[in-house]
Amino acid sequence: MPEQSPLALEPIRARAEAATPGPWMAWREYHGPVTAWRICTHDGNREVVAGDEGAIESGDDAEFIAHARSDVPALVGEVERLRGRMREARALLPAADPNCVCCWCLATRRIGEAIAPAAGEGLA
Repeated sequence: MPEQSPLALEPIRARAEAATPGPWMAWREYHGPVTAWRICTHDGNREVVAGDEGAIESGDDAEFIAHARSDVPALVGEVERLRGRMREARALLPAADPNCVCCWCLATRRIGEAIAPAAGEGLA
């Protein structure tokens, strides 16, 4: 499988840092036959998307929201790719005797243990 080009993290990081600090929450309000979604900071101190028209109060928040549709799948794809590479690396490790205390077996077991979480093992 060909290596993907690196994901440009700096623009994503800049948008996240410029946006209203989180966490954010969303909830639905009912106004008769009309349903409106609200987004505000988790503590409720600041609405990110305000008003019945859904106006976004901050240009930085608007950029963050607009790019989330492409940033999140790109980040998930990068995590999946890196986990796959870590699984490949772990598969290359020779089998270590679990009872052996020689340097080689100890190092091999420690490397395998370090790679397991990064490979997503045990995660949903």
